Amino acid sequence: MNNCLAIDTSDQCACIGLQIDDHYYHAEIDNPKAQAEQLLRIIDTLLAQANTSLKSLDYIAIAIGPGSFTGLRVGISAAQALAYALALPVVAVGSLQILAQQAYLAEGLEKVLITRDARMQEYYWGQFELQNGFMQQIGDIRVNAMDIILAENSNFAHPEERQSRVSKDELKFSLRANGELALKAQPKSLTLTQLAQEQYKKGETLSPAALVPLYVRNKVAEKSKSGRSAA
Repeated sequence: MNNCLAIDTSDQCACIGLQIDDHYYHAEIDNPKAQAEQLLRIIDTLLAQANTSLKSLDYIAIAIGPGSFTGLRVGISAAQALAYALALPVVAVGSLQILAQQAYLAEGLEKVLITRDARMQEYYWGQFELQNGFMQQIGDIRVNAMDIILAENSNFAHPEERQSRVSKDELKFSLRANGELALKAQPKSLTLTQLAQEQYKKGETLSPAALVPLYVRNKVAEKSKSGRSAA
């Protein structure tokens, strides 16, 4: 079985999906301030639409970031609580991977740079490449100012231009894919579900206790502190 509850609260608009057999149900919470209040209520609504209960689930999928700190805490706390209560495994999916898969589904892009606003004039970013139908992360997810991202990826090409250097404008288009292209693709919650299903089939699951958000800035700070102490 592959019945799944999928939760993505990493962005301003939260996405919740429910896969039961061959049927899919989804909903969104447009107000980030309402995510904590409405999340469990939305889950109950989807279960009612599917005429089923939480006991029918095989696992819970959760977007772990990077993204909104508050949103991530809301979603991950809910996923952990439900997984503990139901003795279910959890599948963790990176938020930028979801956007990369959206870019592939919407435009057929097989190698993309994806960014997400990290505030303070910085962006979370990562490279992704298609492997067996799913976009996979290349290297680490990082956080930098846009000029640094552009400088470090000046030779990044679209699939049709792998052997040639793209212009700055073209590169910015691929970097902005998370915004424009996502609107043309399927619901984000369904993309999260599909990525999670693939990981679940491979046995790539976590216990609720092992589930943690991806706070890229925390990792950068830890590396910086480690470097200073070693010096």
